[in-house]
This record gives sequence, structure tokens and C-alpha cells, in this order.
Amino acid sequence: TKLKPSDLHYSMKKTDRGLVIIFSHESFDEIDGAKAKPRHGTSKDVEKLSNTFSHLGFKIDLQENRTYKEIMDHISLVSSMDELNTFDCLVVFVLTHGDECEKIRAKDKTYYVKELVEPFTGTDCMQLANKPKLFFIQ
Repeated sequence: TKLKPSDLHYSMKKTDRGLVIIFSHESFDEIDGAKAKPRHGTSKDVEKLSNTFSHLGFKIDLQENRTYKEIMDHISLVSSMDELNTFDCLVVFVLTHGDECEKIRAKDKTYYVKELVEPFTGTDCMQLANKPKLFFIQ
């Protein structure tokens, strides 16, 4: 089958272009006797990301220094929101420290990147089916 021009890109024509969730971690609790260094530059990253994406018509959802439970609760809440139907896409930024094996840090523990991604798949989040979902881990 031949591709149509409309098959080559996603529609981004809605007034609300999308939702940007920023999980920004500056400080961390001690985990297994080790304390991660603070991420002092994260506020500058948040400011630049927020300014850029709000200028492009995205709604910004900033979550700072959240625990693992708070992150998972928020992801669960957002992935079930009917409001996602009004957006063209989802963008998630996680500004944190990472470990080997695709693990990243919440304020109080490490967790796998897939735990952020899976709740937004087309089968689990129909509001975002066939819409782009972008995840950036720094």
C-alpha cells in the first residue's frame, strides 16, 4: 500500500497542543546508605522547558521533588483524565539522576522508566491512542 501524506505526520491542530508533565528532582533522600547529590541546575531546565512549551500552546504540569508513590499516583491520575482527549500529544520530562538498567530516581527510591511509560500506552490510555507520546529522561 502507498502511504498518504496524512500518514506521515500527526495532527497538531487543536488549541491545546498537548500536555507537558515535568518531574523535576533537585533533592533526594538517602537510599541504601547513599545520598545522591542535589541537581542545582534543574530550576533553569524547568524554566526553559516551561517557557518553550507554553509558547507552543502546551499545558504545563510541574511536579517537583516527588516520592515514588506521588509520581505513580500522579501518572495514574493523569492517564485516566478525560481531558487528555482534548490534547494532540503528551510530553513527559524527568529531570533526575539515573542508575544502570534503565532505573531513575524519585526523591525516595529508584524505579524503572517503563513504569512511567506503560500507563500511557494505547491499550491502557485510550485517550492518547494514535497520538504521539514523548518521554525525555535527563
